[in-house]
Amino acid sequence: MIEKLKTITTGTKIASAIVVVLAILLFNQSGDIKGLTAEVTNAEATILTHEDAIDTLTVQVASLGTELDTVNGTLVQTETNRSELAITVADLNSQLETTTLTLEANTVALDEALTNPVCPTATQ
Repeated sequence: MIEKLKTITTGTKIASAIVVVLAILLFNQSGDIKGLTAEVTNAEATILTHEDAIDTLTVQVASLGTELDTVNGTLVQTETNRSELAITVADLNSQLETTTLTLEANTVALDEALTNPVCPTATQ
């Protein structure tokens, strides 16, 4: 058997050494591959968690959008009411001014009538 080992050429010895080195590297990298696989699995779990959070936030944003539309509708209606009330106030102010002028004119006429009464005289 030793005779057979002595007949192994240098090239065969180098090739055998390379195979052994490659086997060692492969086994060492197998541990790295397992570690990287675990990291990828963790990253996938994190991505799924973030996707769930994004979905939840999307629903919340849609809900807030609906609420905003409702508030905007209320605001538009309130602005319409305010405009109508401003017109009503202007009309009432105008009526008040007209009534005040009429009252002042009637007051002057009454004061004048009381001061200078014109009583019809009875002529027979």
